[in-house]
Amino acid sequence: MRITPNNAGLGARVEGVDLSRDVTADEFRTLLRALGQHGVLCFPGQDLDAAALSAFGSRFGELEVNVANIFHAEGHPEVMHLSNMKDADGKPIGLSDAGQGWHTDMSYSKEIALANVLHAKRVPRRDGRAIGCTHDQSGSVNFGVACRCVKTISAAPCSRSNAAHSNALWRPPTINTRLLR
Repeated sequence: MRITPNNAGLGARVEGVDLSRDVTADEFRTLLRALGQHGVLCFPGQDLDAAALSAFGSRFGELEVNVANIFHAEGHPEVMHLSNMKDADGKPIGLSDAGQGWHTDMSYSKEIALANVLHAKRVPRRDGRAIGCTHDQSGSVNFGVACRCVKTISAAPCSRSNAAHSNALWRPPTINTRLLR
């Protein structure tokens, strides 16, 4: 296994491990340590089906079913398809608006997840660059560093501020069934 830090910022590239098989306990400890050190891990060249993605993800803890409760992988409701593509009949094959803007996944949950495990089958590109910085991790944010910077710059105004993070206002997208026929 080879772990190469991203010199442009947060994250590391992990090569020489096949996530479609059970990783050994030693390999997983190495990956967990690398995740703690680098914040984001990219595993290029993986080909995972829903069962393999679920098995790998569950190594980090119990998996949740997304609150949208749609576009599940068959037999694996804990795996959600994210896609802006449509099938031959024009029906969406996944949740199309995921990741369109900056967000943090499921941070409103009672217990915050250790990690999100995403597997890209096709990464959309615009002007030769991966949309959402999904390809090179440069769009990922190290929140520990960001919070220290914000605290240093604006400690006084922030100390008088409060924020609530909740999914109370979230509603699943409405799908016009006439458009899907």
